[in-house]
Amino acid sequence: MAFKEKNTLRQQAGITQQEIADFLAMSRVNVINMEKGRQRISAPVLYLMACIYKKPINEFFPEPLNFELQIKEEVIKVPAKTKKVKKRVIKLI
Repeated sequence: MAFKEKNTLRQQAGITQQEIADFLAMSRVNVINMEKGRQRISAPVLYLMACIYKKPINEFFPEPLNFELQIKEEVIKVPAKTKKVKKRVIKLI
């Protein structure tokens, strides 16, 4: 998970990377890597960051992808067995 606007929220809040790191009990390097999208952010850490910046959690995510899920059930025959088996096929379109 990467920040939508990298370190913009932190800068707008007037907080340093070291202050965030101290509050979250991690190194400044971890904060830098999260801001650059090189390190995943756990849900609890994301929640704390949203509280620090006073922003909803969705501010930290990119815009949702525009796609549709198409779920189709097919009946296929399994070669080793002669009974029919239902198979779910999920496609992104």
